[in-house]
Amino acid sequence: AAMSSPLVFFTGPHGSSDHRAVRLFGSLDQPDAHPMASLWEVLETVDHTPDALGIVPIESSIDGELMSVVDRILFSTSNLLFAGEAVLSESIAVFAHRSDATPRRVVSHPEVLQICHSYIAMNALQSEIADATSVACERVRDARDPSLVALAPHEVGSAYGLVAVADDPAAIPEIRTRYLLAARHVAAPTGFDRTMLAISPPADAPGVLAHLLESFSGNGVNLSSLTSRPLRTDDAHAHYAFVITADGHITDENVRTAVRAVLSNGSRVRLLGSFARWLGPEVVTPFGEVPLGSVDADDAAVLLDPPQAAGART
Repeated sequence: AAMSSPLVFFTGPHGSSDHRAVRLFGSLDQPDAHPMASLWEVLETVDHTPDALGIVPIESSIDGELMSVVDRILFSTSNLLFAGEAVLSESIAVFAHRSDATPRRVVSHPEVLQICHSYIAMNALQSEIADATSVACERVRDARDPSLVALAPHEVGSAYGLVAVADDPAAIPEIRTRYLLAARHVAAPTGFDRTMLAISPPADAPGVLAHLLESFSGNGVNLSSLTSRPLRTDDAHAHYAFVITADGHITDENVRTAVRAVLSNGSRVRLLGSFARWLGPEVVTPFGEVPLGSVDADDAAVLLDPPQAAGART
């Protein structure tokens, strides 16, 4: 059910990609959205405020899973739960005040400047940093300077009345970012859900990961993501927290049985959320289909007998 004007916090300023992600969460009815200076403030506010919600970027097509964000959630919050998922897909263009621009300087968000570094170098442009692509576009609009251009998503450039003078400076069709909706509750089950868990098995015994995977696969639960974080410990034993995303809701019987199996192996588990699966395009790498240099069974020898340093003992 839609909530009435929920209070939603995002990393600002207004017009940032996190702000544009707010509207993707269909369960939010006329959200009252407020910018904050940092993602850490957003997380802390939601963790300590019962009805507050937060927009949290968790994965991007450029950087993959954002582990610094995951770490902050694991080790700085205890009440936070994810209750929604959405993917923002945007393509970048070069925007100018008018079509006959002669670009010498380019302004954008640092991440966008980084993605477009080849374009910037090739055109010998000087880079300037803005807090958001919206701020960059505002600067170009107000400066009315034919030598200044902004790198921004099409929607943002158009909103500021700018003209696209070049398409795809990043040489990437789309930049996609997966966002989660932070809350103090999980979403209601829909029958097409995901559950996120952090699992810390007892100090590293052989086969810890295999046992963990078996608990889920043995109960017919598919995992769509698994990352491991080595924990700082006082002894010499390796100790890990595994962050997993599983198909299903925490109220689903097979998910519950899998989690009970994990707990009975001596692991400690934190629920990070259950939410409806995003039905639109997923976050994918902007690169080719299979990693370069991958081989199949016919070329196994290439893989199993790799080049060794001269003089290395065999």
